[in-house]
Amino acid sequence: IGYSGVIIRIFKKDQKGIEIERMSSGPINFFLRPEDLARVKIEAENLNFFQLRKKIQELQKSGENVTKLLVELNLKISYPFTNVIIALIAIPFGANVTKRGLAKGFGIGLIIVIIFLTLVKFGITLGSGGALPPVLSAWIANIIFAVIGVYLFQKAKM
Repeated sequence: IGYSGVIIRIFKKDQKGIEIERMSSGPINFFLRPEDLARVKIEAENLNFFQLRKKIQELQKSGENVTKLLVELNLKISYPFTNVIIALIAIPFGANVTKRGLAKGFGIGLIIVIIFLTLVKFGITLGSGGALPPVLSAWIANIIFAVIGVYLFQKAKM
């Protein structure tokens, strides 16, 4: 409720300028709640998929840029597939352990994981900056490594 001294500015499409009205008291219509105005920063990683999707919808209503959050939302779907994709690459290397030796196989596996995680972060950066669509930026590492994994799997001598 607005009390004495409140000035309302009404912008009208069909007229030029603004109309100013003083009121002694009356209701003020906001679509935001006091909690929304608190601006408590909640990290996207701490929200589950549904909570993050709801937050994105609320922020879109208020006109905020939600590109970074859309990338995080898509990562919540793509990231669980990482285990399958890394396994797809690791199986061909594991099948030929006798040729390469255990230490060499472990080193190659470690390098592959580091490259994969670097590519994930690179995709997040490109998506958050708007260079890639949020869906593609979240899935790009999975797509590239899935193609490599399928190729290696077909070439492996098992």
